[in-house]
Amino acid sequence: MCLITSSDIFSTLSSSLGTVGGASKVEIVTPEVADPYVLMKLGYDRSWASVLYSSDRGGFTIVDKDRTAGMIFVSYTEESLEDDGFFAGWFGGDKEIIESNYRILVKTVGADVEIRIVGVSGDSLDKPESLRLLSILRSNLS
Repeated sequence: MCLITSSDIFSTLSSSLGTVGGASKVEIVTPEVADPYVLMKLGYDRSWASVLYSSDRGGFTIVDKDRTAGMIFVSYTEESLEDDGFFAGWFGGDKEIIESNYRILVKTVGADVEIRIVGVSGDSLDKPESLRLLSILRSNLS
């Protein structure tokens, strides 16, 4: 007979969530002189899979990816907040869509993994835009 205690269940949940009863394994870091990034205290394989999942759930469209190079090419589309009504989609009311293209960089640094979002050509984003996109990505990371 196998007896499972509540402490067994808690320890299983704690290790899978990463934040219950301990320090967070995922956090946004904002250095004074460098670009902000998400720090993941996980292995590369798990970080890569988590970033793919999070970007999909966060509204990013994955255009291409290169796991070896640690690059995910994404398009982020944010719909306008205005509601044109129920019949607008049927009778012409075009929704304004703002599109931007980005690269998500996944890089091992020591025992951790850093996630950065840069422009499509690899150039840095301004800090508010970078933090906004990283926050969206972070909201779905484990």
